[in-house]
This record gives sequence, structure tokens and C-alpha cells, in this order.
Amino acid sequence: RLWSRYHTPRNLVLALLGELGELAELFQWKGDGGGGGGEQQPQLSLEELDHVGQELADVTIYLLRLSDVCGVDIGAKAAASTI
Repeated sequence: RLWSRYHTPRNLVLALLGELGELAELFQWKGDGGGGGGEQQPQLSLEELDHVGQELADVTIYLLRLSDVCGVDIGAKAAASTI
């Protein structure tokens, strides 16, 4: 189908944002899991965890495609990054 003609940086960023929105929606009303200052994670069912994994995969695919189209070595940039 020649999808590559639609894989412009702009289109890929917009698709990436859409997928991030879908991922964010899974956590939107979960809360932070606690109130004592500890970093507790919300409890997810196996079905929810599977859905999170699917959305993370979609985000990763778009991010990798964007880096490829832009000519950015994302692996090297991630290795050089200090978080």
C-alpha cells in the first residue's frame, strides 16, 4: 500500500500522540495508588496489563519509525541520555 508516503514526521508525531492518549486513558482514573508519599502503582488486572502492553508496543513502533524517518539513532541517543 505504500504506507511510507504517509510516514512524514508530522503524521508520525500525530499518530504517536494518539497512541500516547490511548495509553494515558488506561491510567486516567486509577489514581496514584496511595497517599503516604510512597510511589505505589495502581493495581491492574491481567486484562488491563495486557492492554497497557499493547499500547506501549504501539507507542514504541511509532517512536522507532519516527526516529528512522528523521535519521536519528535513537539507541545512541538513549544510551547517551542521563535520566
